Amino acid sequence: MLGEHIWLGRDFTAEDEQPGKNQVAILSNRLWREHYGADADIIGRQIRMDSRPYTVIGVMPPGPSDRLPAQVWTPLAFTVDQQSNHGARSLLITGRLKPGITLAQAQQQMNTIADDLARRFPNTNTGVSASVELLQNNFLDRDTTVNLWLLLAAVSFVVLMACVNVANLLLARGTTRRREMAVRSSLGATAMQLFRQMLIESLVLAAAGGILAMSVWILQGVLILLPPGTLPAESDPQVWMSRRR
Repeated sequence: MLGEHIWLGRDFTAEDEQPGKNQVAILSNRLWREHYGADADIIGRQIRMDSRPYTVIGVMPPGPSDRLPAQVWTPLAFTVDQQSNHGARSLLITGRLKPGITLAQAQQQMNTIADDLARRFPNTNTGVSASVELLQNNFLDRDTTVNLWLLLAAVSFVVLMACVNVANLLLARGTTRRREMAVRSSLGATAMQLFRQMLIESLVLAAAGGILAMSVWILQGVLILLPPGTLPAESDPQVWMSRRR
């Protein structure tokens, strides 16, 4: 539903959601690498959680799921007692709107369902409703968003100043090398040869300053250093070096 596909193995099926058939698990890519050594033969093996055996059926791809507090997922298989417990509200639900359905219409339908539950189960559902909102609203609060935009503006200004300084240095260096260029020209160097020399020197300088090419590894290092919970698990920060597939 969120656009992620299973890295290894398979996803849950409707059969896995039945009590007694729910002893299957999907691992995060981080857990698979760090605890199981990225063993491709993990599919079909059993692991134990809470002294109960679970069969590994899949591994998630690297990315947002690695930052979730939970690193193992099992299917929801509600028992009869759980289904009759109308006061339990420990689940957060994410869903997709049907085509043509607005957020207001979805909220109205949830209000209708909540009112019906309140009439049927007044002891546990009176005054309880549901709020439907966009998933992006759960990412960052407004103050954090504003601060990030200010940080982006400050970093962009610093980069712009660095570019201006480098351009000034190149112009100043070119002025001091006029005599050198004149000597080379008098010795038979053509304009194309002089241009090629300056171009190569500029490319070497650009390559030396091209640490931005390492930004992918820098970003990964920053993500590792961030305290847990700093970024929402659904976010996937990355450097776009080319058009995404």
